[in-house]
Amino acid sequence: MVSAWRSGVKTDIESSGKINFRAWTGGSGDQLSSWDEREYAALRCIQRTRPFCTPVTLLIHYVASVPLVVTATGLLTWTISLSKGASLCGCLCFNVIINATIKWACRRPRPKYLSAREGLANIRDVFERDFSFPSGHTQVISGTVLCFCALFQLSWQWHVVALTLGILAAFSRNYLAVHWCTDTAAGLVLGWAIGLSWGIYDPYGQLLRAAQPWASILAATLLVGCLGLAQEIVRRYAPPIEASLAEQWLSNAISDLSPEKRQRLPREVSPKELLRVVQDVNSVGAIPALTMMWCIFSSTAFHWHMPEGEFGSCLESRSWDYILLRNVLGIGGLAIWALAMLAIKKYTNLDDVYFKAGLNVCAFAGISFWILVFAPLIFHSVGLHCV
Repeated sequence: MVSAWRSGVKTDIESSGKINFRAWTGGSGDQLSSWDEREYAALRCIQRTRPFCTPVTLLIHYVASVPLVVTATGLLTWTISLSKGASLCGCLCFNVIINATIKWACRRPRPKYLSAREGLANIRDVFERDFSFPSGHTQVISGTVLCFCALFQLSWQWHVVALTLGILAAFSRNYLAVHWCTDTAAGLVLGWAIGLSWGIYDPYGQLLRAAQPWASILAATLLVGCLGLAQEIVRRYAPPIEASLAEQWLSNAISDLSPEKRQRLPREVSPKELLRVVQDVNSVGAIPALTMMWCIFSSTAFHWHMPEGEFGSCLESRSWDYILLRNVLGIGGLAIWALAMLAIKKYTNLDDVYFKAGLNVCAFAGISFWILVFAPLIFHSVGLHCV
């Protein structure tokens, strides 16, 4: 299958401007392989459940945005548990990095990129600009909720709920026709495996209990270095995508959108945008996730000196107005930092890739250390400690 996804389409473009499917299936004429027929039939079957599923699937689609994830991480860390919140965020970042690396290696087109085949509905103009296999939303959501249950040692009923949420996330990606069913199945397996393993072994917690600052820095550097090296090897040596092929993919995806949505798309969405997603080190799976991963593990070097009161749970010892004040102060700090980074980005207006990479490192390092180190220290200094 992987070789089929990468095969060339230099001469197999139909007169209508759509991609001829025989370029992907290896079949003859206009017939799809039995595997592709089943994949498309499954997506059409899933979409027949609308409109009842539309609100839920759109919620899942947008809930994985970076601002919401960062805010949720802060609220969990400042309210329930600093150590478990940090470890859960580490699991999330690890899933993002692994998912991006596999996507760049396989480079499978999404169903909407091959939209010459009729039958898939365009639901609320959902638009994605990266590769398909495996599903990132499915892997991250299924892995994070299962890791949460394992870290907090919840009952088996909660584990069933976590598994159900993962399956719901997979269904939502198929319902929106942004992923093949095999994408979401792989995302579920990877997410569950990583989430459960991380929750059981808790590598962040082990570093924290070791109380060895230099070991924390070394472990963080080795882990992120290996993950970053793997991404760079994949980006450099995976078989390239032809520019003409990328043009057809993106053209098909955009042509399926409504005129209003096409007008709202940013100017940088060009036929070669898909290639830029792979080549750009500033994409979500590269610099941001790697930066947060390093900060999370290296923060255990500072947590050794953290006041003991910040490792307790505010839910068990403080009133709701007290907890609300902590979170307002914490989110306020995040907002100030985010506005400062946006201002620098706006007024410098530089397109240099290394400048953007440096800015991304500063932005996500600041976010990580504010959530895990600076905010808890400020809480303690102003008398807002949990215990």
